Amino acid sequence: MAYRQNATIEDIVLWPLGGLSIYGPDHPMGDVKVAILGPVSHVFTGAIFAVLYIMLKADDMPSLLSYKVYYADIESGLRGLFASASRIAFSWNLMLLVVHLLVPVYPMDAVRIWAGLLRRSGKSLADTAKFTAYAGILICSGIFIYGWVGLFMDATFMGGITENSAYIVLGGFGALVSWNLVQTVNADRINLDKVFGRGCYAITGSGVEMPGAVSSPQLPVEEERDII
Repeated sequence: MAYRQNATIEDIVLWPLGGLSIYGPDHPMGDVKVAILGPVSHVFTGAIFAVLYIMLKADDMPSLLSYKVYYADIESGLRGLFASASRIAFSWNLMLLVVHLLVPVYPMDAVRIWAGLLRRSGKSLADTAKFTAYAGILICSGIFIYGWVGLFMDATFMGGITENSAYIVLGGFGALVSWNLVQTVNADRINLDKVFGRGCYAITGSGVEMPGAVSSPQLPVEEERDII
């Protein structure tokens, strides 16, 4: 999709929750089209694992939405283990779909989706970055608190130790990254940001340059001084 947007891939970021391609399309909606393919891919892979689980599961196995391993999985032998793996893989794909669509934090795809849509709506680059950053802080703080509450309450419906620990790490990481973006905007260094400093956010989808935009990332130029 990036090549269809006449873009040159500059970098690819891989991390435990997915990947992010850094490239230079000529308008923000081009970035949205590429970014949204990441979450959409989880729909197809999740559907495959769902079908596998339905085909392999035994009558006494839990529902598809259960993300834990049960004795029924183990007692069903190799087929049960494959069914359990398919069920857990489905749950992970569902979680990744939601995270990459709703959590606007770098390097997740949502930050580019939100940024592209806000930029296309006419918001300035600084306002777009701040809105995205504050939304990220709010959402990630909620995830962080949810994880801690789940640990202290030991509530089964909120997940186990592994799940809640993941919520804490993800929420804390996202809140810190979002706060760093706020500081970057306040320091007038948004042109150095990996997402908002790219040239595609300097113009709207119609090709019109917008106020507060930067055409391309530029490093600060130090003043030359005579040494006496």
